[in-house]
Amino acid sequence: NGTPSLLVPPNKDSSPDEILSSFANLDHSRASRAGFPEAVFGQGKTPSQIHSILDSMAENVNEQVEVAAQSNKSVTAASTAILATRVDRDVFDAMVEIGPLRHGVMEYHDTARIISVQANALVKTDDEATTNDDDTSRQSVVVACAGTTDLPVAEEAALTLSLSGVPVMRIYDCGVAGLHRIV
Repeated sequence: NGTPSLLVPPNKDSSPDEILSSFANLDHSRASRAGFPEAVFGQGKTPSQIHSILDSMAENVNEQVEVAAQSNKSVTAASTAILATRVDRDVFDAMVEIGPLRHGVMEYHDTARIISVQANALVKTDDEATTNDDDTSRQSVVVACAGTTDLPVAEEAALTLSLSGVPVMRIYDCGVAGLHRIV
């Protein structure tokens, strides 16, 4: 019929992978290849699509953690970071209505408009350590913004870096009227 598969709704008998592949092509190995995780750009996606994508990403992280544990290795924060950016609160609320993720736990960050997910395999007790972020050679990043209008974008950048294991120093409200905060 000439309709792109992206627009054809999956039938009720489709597997979760078939449904996901009808609208997303995830790069689960980006963090190992590029040193920084894949992020979902949520703007324009439906709550159901974001929910499915994040659950698939959490499932992949759970598998990575299991493989690492079997070989007495650890995983990095960058390889376990799961986030969707540019998600409005009403979209997140609709995702909550869909139900919890099967493979992780969602958290909404209002100012940044980001949903972060902690994969189930990373929920740990106080004496367990599943990620290795002891890389002291990793430089920190300063995220600065002029004023409150810039806060959402600055916090999106800061939170993305932080969730990926990069130390962040936030300096907000340092525009012309707030130069004293950085000099």
